[in-house]
Amino acid sequence: MASRNPTSKKEKRNRMIEELETTNLHAQAEREAEVAEPLPSVPSARNVKSLMDSLDNAIQAGQLCDLHTHLLGMGSSEFWIEEIIKKLIPKLVMQKRIEFYEDYASLNHDTIFQSSASTPFRGGDTPDLSPNSRLFARCTPELQKLCQSASGSLHWTFDVVYSVKTWKRVLGVNTEIGVQNQLRLPKKGDLRQQWIVFNARTQLFEYREGITNEQLLDHLEQSPHFLSVLKNCFSLLNAHGDPPSNIEGRAFHDKFTPEFYPKRYELKDDIYSQYLDTLDVLLSHVLLKVYAPSGVSYVEFSVGYGDLITRPWVFYHLSNPTIEVGHNVVVRFLAAFGRHESPELDPSLDPLSPVLYGPYLDKLAVLQTAVERYALQRVLVGLDYVGDEKGHPYCPFGLDQFTEFVMYCRLKFNGKFGLRYHCGEFTFDVGSLNHFNHMFVSSKIILAIMNGIQGPTPLRVGHGVAFLAYKDVFSFPSDVLSDSLSLVIRCLQEMKRRGVPIEVNLRSNAVLLPLMDNATSVDVFLNTLHLPIILCTDDDGIWCVSEKYSGKTFHSVAAEFASAFKQGAIPDLSRTKLIIETTSRSKFDFAVGKRRPLDQSARMQVQDKHELVGTSGPPPVGEDNAPAPNTPRVCLTFDLDTDSWLIECGVLINKLEFLWVSEIGGKEKQRALTHLKGLKKLLINPSLDYIDFTHDVYTQVKELSFNAFSILMISIAIFKLSIHSATVARSYLDEVPSKFIPDRDLLFEDLERRKLHTIREVADYFQELQ
Repeated sequence: MASRNPTSKKEKRNRMIEELETTNLHAQAEREAEVAEPLPSVPSARNVKSLMDSLDNAIQAGQLCDLHTHLLGMGSSEFWIEEIIKKLIPKLVMQKRIEFYEDYASLNHDTIFQSSASTPFRGGDTPDLSPNSRLFARCTPELQKLCQSASGSLHWTFDVVYSVKTWKRVLGVNTEIGVQNQLRLPKKGDLRQQWIVFNARTQLFEYREGITNEQLLDHLEQSPHFLSVLKNCFSLLNAHGDPPSNIEGRAFHDKFTPEFYPKRYELKDDIYSQYLDTLDVLLSHVLLKVYAPSGVSYVEFSVGYGDLITRPWVFYHLSNPTIEVGHNVVVRFLAAFGRHESPELDPSLDPLSPVLYGPYLDKLAVLQTAVERYALQRVLVGLDYVGDEKGHPYCPFGLDQFTEFVMYCRLKFNGKFGLRYHCGEFTFDVGSLNHFNHMFVSSKIILAIMNGIQGPTPLRVGHGVAFLAYKDVFSFPSDVLSDSLSLVIRCLQEMKRRGVPIEVNLRSNAVLLPLMDNATSVDVFLNTLHLPIILCTDDDGIWCVSEKYSGKTFHSVAAEFASAFKQGAIPDLSRTKLIIETTSRSKFDFAVGKRRPLDQSARMQVQDKHELVGTSGPPPVGEDNAPAPNTPRVCLTFDLDTDSWLIECGVLINKLEFLWVSEIGGKEKQRALTHLKGLKKLLINPSLDYIDFTHDVYTQVKELSFNAFSILMISIAIFKLSIHSATVARSYLDEVPSKFIPDRDLLFEDLERRKLHTIREVADYFQELQ
C-alpha cells in the first residue's frame, strides 16, 4: 500500500482552513452590510410571564415529550442507593428466588408472556453445578472449569455481587490495590471473595470475584466517605457527592469516555443483570416521580439492542404492565446499536459500503425476524445509534438494508417508524481536518437515509452541535465551496426541506461539551440553519435536569425549557409553541393514544412489582369496577394497520349503529350517538387510535347498555386475534360482563377457530351473537 504524502495532507488541511476563514469573512461583510439580527436576549418581564404561563399550561395539559433519553441513564444517585441498593436488593435476596427460564433459548417476544420463571432448586439450598448435573450446561465456560476443579472457595449467593472488574472500570484504576484504596475497604481480602451468582440477563450461572451488596451496605454504614464515592458511581458529581459547580464541571468536558460511559453505568449492569425486577422499579419511578409531575406524556427510551431484541425475558420487564403506573405517560423504545463496532475515521473508506458493517447486518437479520412479533411491534418505534462519537462517524443506517427495513416497518405496523443518529456530539474545531472529514462522512450517511426513506420525518439527529460550525457558509452557493463543504450544506438544506429535527439537550451539552453556548446554539439552529429543534433531557439521572426560574423549580423536559428561557434561547411565546409542536410531530409512534391498555395476561406478576415500588398499581377494569369521576380515563387502543379494515369500516359502522343504539333509549340515546360518532372517526381516520371512556360515557355504556359495551370489547378482541395477539385479545374479552358471555373460554375458542379478518366478517359475527 502506497504511503501517504504528509506534505500533501498538510497543504489540504491548510487549504480547507483558509477556505472556511475566507467564507467567514464574506459572511461577516454581508452581515455588516445588512441590519444584523439581534442575538438571543433575556426576555422582558412581560415575556417572562407569558413564557411561564405557557410552560405551566403545557405541564398541566401533559403536552411535553422526552424523545432523547436512555433508560439506564435515568434515576439519580439517591434513587439507585436509597431505593435499589438499600431497599430493593435486600428484599429480593430474602425471597431466595432467581428468574430462571428452562426453555429460554426458544422464547420470543410473544411467548414470553405465557412462560413463567422459576428457581430450579430449593431456596435454602445451593444449586448443584457439578459436571453431571442438569444445571452444568447453564454455566459460563469460566464457571464450568472452576466447577470441574472442585474448588472449595466458591460460594453461592442470591445477593448482588459487584465484581472487581466492575470497580476497576468505575473508579478508573487498573489494580486491586487502587480499588482498595479508593473504596477504603477495611479488609484487603474483601475484593477477592469468590462467588457464584445467577445472571438473569444472560440466563447463565457465572463466577464473580468481588463484594456483595450486604458487604457494601455494611461498609457504607461504617465509612461516611464511601457515600460520596458511591454516589459518583451513578451521577456526575464533585468529590463530595454534590452537584458540581461550573468550575468543577469542567473536569467532565470532552470526557464522554470514560466519565459518562462506562463509569456511570457499570454498577447498574451488575445490579440488573442479577435482578431484572430493577427495570420495573426504575420504569415505575421515572414515570411516577419524574415524568408525570413534569407534564411529560410521551417518552422514547433508548435501550440496548441485546436487551430489547435478543433477550425476550428482559424485554418482558420493559413492556410489562407496571409501566401503566405512570399516569398519562406513553412509553416507547428505540433499539440502540453501539458504534464501537464501526471502523475508525479513514477518508479512504466509503461510508455506504456494506463491508464496513458486518456485525450490524447480522443484528439486522435477527431484528427482521423479531419484529414480526406483535408484542415488539407494540412498543418498538425506531432504531438508535449510540456511543462515543469521537473518531467514529460511520453508521450503518445509510445502507439500503436498513432503510428498506424502516420502510417495511412503516408499511407493516407503524407509519412513522424512524431512526435516530447521534451525530455531531462534539465541539467543532476549524483547525482539525478530522472534524471536517467526520462531518462529511456523517452528512453523506444522513443524505442516504433521507433518500432511502419516504413519508414522514425519517430520522432525528441527536445533538448535532458540530453542524453549528457551518452557519457562516450555509447560505453560500455550492459552486463556491469545496466538494466536502458543499455536501454538508446540501445535507443541511435537505434536512430543512424534510423537517429533520435536531434533538437539543441543553444540560447534557453543557456538562460534556467544552465552550458550549446553549443560547446561541438554539438561535443558530432555528434562525440561521432553519432546522426544527426539540428539547430533551438525554439522561436525567447522570446529571440533574432541574432549573429554578422566576421563583419556581422545574424538572425534566420542563427544566430544559426553563433553562432556555433563562438563557434567552427561547425569548418569546411563538418559539415555545413551535418547539412543542415540532416535538409532538417528531414522535416515531404512529397515532399515539393517551394511554396504552393494560395487558391483563401478565397480571400474575404485576402485584409483586407494585409492592416493590410501594404503589398500589392501576385498578382492574371489570364488571364491578367502574372508575370514579375523578380517576384517570380508561383508554382502549385500536391499532388499524391493514387496508381491509379501513376499506370495509362502513359496514361495521352501520351495523354497530343499529345494534348499539337499539340497546339505548330515552335521554341516553344522544350520548350513545355522540360516542358512536367518535367511533366512526376512529375507524375512518387511522391517525386516531384510541377510544376514551370518561366516567359518564363509561357508566351509561357499561351499566345502562352492557350489550353495547360488550359489542365494542368483542370487536377489539377480534381485531387483536387477527394480528396474532391472543393474550391481548383475551384481556379484552375478560372485560365483558359475564351476564353477556356466560362462557368466555368457549367464545374465545370460537373466535380463534373462525379467524375473522375483515370488518364485514366481524359485523356478520355480531349478527350471529344477537
